[in-house]
Amino acid sequence: MAERRRGAPSRTLLAALALAAASALLGATPASGAVNARLLPATAAPGDAVEVRTAPAGLYSSLASGGPVPVFLQPTSDAAGNRCESPVGTMAWSGGDGSATFRVPNLAAGSYWVLAEVEGSCWRFGDADSRGLLVLTVVPASGLTGPALAALAVVALMFAASVLWVRRKRQRARSR
Repeated sequence: MAERRRGAPSRTLLAALALAAASALLGATPASGAVNARLLPATAAPGDAVEVRTAPAGLYSSLASGGPVPVFLQPTSDAAGNRCESPVGTMAWSGGDGSATFRVPNLAAGSYWVLAEVEGSCWRFGDADSRGLLVLTVVPASGLTGPALAALAVVALMFAASVLWVRRKRQRARSR
């Protein structure tokens, strides 16, 4: 066996450094992202449903064994660091795949990081597509959501039905 010179790095250390450098150059992990995910849709208004789904599929079996993971939103303008304060949803697991669907709370228009509480720490999700951080863009609400939109739809249907009824009644009167 060849004797290693004193102070010379071992082959194992050199291999580990080379692997770390290659991983950094290839973008193997997103900046500050504990878990990679996708948002569907990435732009939404308060009251809209949004889904967060981990990617790539099956990668997070070890997290899945820890049970449900709370999901949070935080303004990107907040420089105070990661804060997991008011959950908007809970990520459920099936195999190594996680997903959470939540309604966007009444937030001001702007950009929001999507965060999760993972193993007792608050982490931002990484964007599975851009290798950056996952960001939800909140746009102003249209003003018609939920019950107001349903009431408007009922009124529109009633109006359309009454127009058709009057038209049919006139056609019968003309044909006599």
